[in-house]
Amino acid sequence: MKKILVVLISIFIIIMSLTSCKKSDKTIILITDEAGINDGYYNQLTYDGLKKAASEFDFNLVVSTPKNSSQYDVVFQDVVDQNPNLIVISNPDMEATAVAYAKNNPDLDFVLVESSADLNLDGVQDATNIYSIRFQQSQEGFISGVLAAALAVNHVAFIGANEFNSYIQYESGFRAGVTTINPSVSVDVIYIKESTASDQVQAQVAQMIQNGVQVIFTINKNTGIYTAAQEAGIPVIICDYDYSGQITTGKKSIAFTTEKKIDQAVFIAVSDYFNGLFKGQIKYFTFADDCFGYKIIEKSVVTDDAETLIIAWAAELKNRTFTVPDTRAQYNTFAPPQLTVQDQAE
Repeated sequence: MKKILVVLISIFIIIMSLTSCKKSDKTIILITDEAGINDGYYNQLTYDGLKKAASEFDFNLVVSTPKNSSQYDVVFQDVVDQNPNLIVISNPDMEATAVAYAKNNPDLDFVLVESSADLNLDGVQDATNIYSIRFQQSQEGFISGVLAAALAVNHVAFIGANEFNSYIQYESGFRAGVTTINPSVSVDVIYIKESTASDQVQAQVAQMIQNGVQVIFTINKNTGIYTAAQEAGIPVIICDYDYSGQITTGKKSIAFTTEKKIDQAVFIAVSDYFNGLFKGQIKYFTFADDCFGYKIIEKSVVTDDAETLIIAWAAELKNRTFTVPDTRAQYNTFAPPQLTVQDQAE
């Protein structure tokens, strides 16, 4: 009888052990910033991508949100102590904290949205267990340049915020898009800090418009840009997501935005994890990955003909290999491509 009892207990232990290893016991923890999953951008799109992945790969999704930035360390330590399969950090402002915890926990895997985990900007990740989600921003710039050249007669402008490499990617792609559609259109390039007094920026941009600028592409949220454009009736192209609701004055000038599909990129990263393809890397997502889209905000400005042109060049980026310049040096040697016959027929 005792032998039978021992056998039954052993079988029970084996069954329980097998049950504990089911896919449903896998856990991914999302760390957001204090804005939480309803912020309308980084956190929300990351969460959406994880929800889609959870339905396919059957894992437990847990969200951890600090009350403020001073709690980042507390939240990260708590998450690390839970030893999840994967830790996803949704806001680039948490890059330094993510790098520190990844370096101190080399046996854990991390996904970092919109940051390279390269704090000293030497082009090499500071931790080898971080999958960094980045986007080929020059492609956003290119599509924006295509539209700007389609809307303008002879003069457009790019307005950046900081003359960093990431902004220069947008700038170089934008200039390439303009050149591809109409090489006779001139492009003004200026950088204005977002913290500059809005009335000062408004005066500067108004002068540019007076000098002939007909379309503005910007990744700068200084309201002076939009106020000047709205008063002059000049369309503004923005990028990454529709932040027009965050612009307090001049937002009616915003006509179009490209959009980063962060949810799709996160889904791909999690798919790589469960398919055994996960590794520490800086992964740049593109139109070919279906990780870019666009939104027409002002249909009276972006006409059907203009949208047809956008669609054609977005398809070209997705289906055919040609290099959009990421730097000014690359732009200087850029040879404008031609649409394929198939694209033109469509």
